[in-house]
Amino acid sequence: MDHLVAMHNANTSVEEMKHAVCRHPRMFGCAFHVATCQKVLSVDALIGIDLPTSRQEFSEQCYALGPPGGHAVCPYSTSPNLTAVTDMSPQCFQQCPELCGAMDHLVAMHNKNISVEEMKLAMCRHPHMFGCAFHVETCQKVLQAGPQFAVELPTSWQELSEECHALAPPAGHSVCPHSTSPNFTEVTDLSPQCFQQ
Repeated sequence: MDHLVAMHNANTSVEEMKHAVCRHPRMFGCAFHVATCQKVLSVDALIGIDLPTSRQEFSEQCYALGPPGGHAVCPYSTSPNLTAVTDMSPQCFQQCPELCGAMDHLVAMHNKNISVEEMKLAMCRHPHMFGCAFHVETCQKVLQAGPQFAVELPTSWQELSEECHALAPPAGHSVCPHSTSPNFTEVTDLSPQCFQQ
């Protein structure tokens, strides 16, 4: 949700925002089953798009949207430079498609000259998106190439956990301490219980 708020604040097109939602099906899974999250899924006025309120709606909306063009391995990516990463090991991204969104976001941050600390905070907000890569041999080449993109990527759950615990959470967001959007509390305040679950 933090990413969607940031995209809305940056005047990102509705279509790009919908593609961002479709790239991250696991991030919405819990929200479909927790009653306190229905308020959060109804934030269309705050973020500019109608969010699905069930798995079926999610599937229908994403299927209707279709994949964007441009990236054969990661069709929902928005960063044109992601191919520099996916070309290292297309098999990695085919075996771990959730890594597409994570790396797409890191590449976009790198292109905007975001600090290494902010990039690491982004990784800590979505650790599950790296999980598959830690267990797939073809992904090691991608994870070890981090220094080429100004951020050393963890190569195991343990490294990721240690790096995240070493980072101090930013102030201002008690429910989602690693969020980066200043007005994200407008969304979390709708149902703090949803984000705690």
